[in-house]
Amino acid sequence: MMEQRIEAAVIGHTTLDSVVTYGGELHLRCPGGGCLHAAAGAAYWFSNHEIGIVTKIGPNFSQENVQAIQSCPGVDCAGIRR
Repeated sequence: MMEQRIEAAVIGHTTLDSVVTYGGELHLRCPGGGCLHAAAGAAYWFSNHEIGIVTKIGPNFSQENVQAIQSCPGVDCAGIRR
């Protein structure tokens, strides 16, 4: 197995978004914001490496929200702070 290394780091804001799909489905309090969107794009382009994120999350982020971020493939979450 190839050892992963951080190829890039993204610094930015993280929010909780409400999303309405074209089909009318409503998703409340989904992790989002510039930092996560940029990290997702970078993880796509640097597919063999980890992308580090540096962001601060507020008390309104549940443990489930944090776990959703941590489950993103190719993203190193060591830079998340409360």
